[in-house]
Amino acid sequence: MTPAKHQYSILKQICQHIPAHLVSKLSRSFGIDKQSRTFSCWSHIVSMLHVQIAHSLSLNDVSDTLRNHSGALTPIRRATPPSRNGLSHANRVRDPLMAETLFLTSAVNFHKSLSIKDSIFCAGTTNPISEGFSAGEITFCKALYWC
Repeated sequence: MTPAKHQYSILKQICQHIPAHLVSKLSRSFGIDKQSRTFSCWSHIVSMLHVQIAHSLSLNDVSDTLRNHSGALTPIRRATPPSRNGLSHANRVRDPLMAETLFLTSAVNFHKSLSIKDSIFCAGTTNPISEGFSAGEITFCKALYWC
């Protein structure tokens, strides 16, 4: 496997749309910050986003892929790759309501930040997508809006 050759991967672009303060604020309010020692809540969120984007099939797949591409994870707000046991324990112990709240809050913030709000999401429109959004981000926008 070769690491990403570009500065901005789809994962990094999606993570940039999550407000920086929001994950730490939610982790404090749900008490998750007290449960984590080495595997931070932000790293857990990035790992779960990677699972969805890469269509990972197993815990080993996620852990090995992120360990192999740990250099690409560091620029994403200092995310660290999980160990197999750390990711399994985090998935079992941490409150999934925090991730749901993060998703809904990010969806609302992202929808508000679009310059062409409704034209991107209307089915069957031929309006040009605003410059500055990649195809992966537009697909993610549509998934956020239609969920």
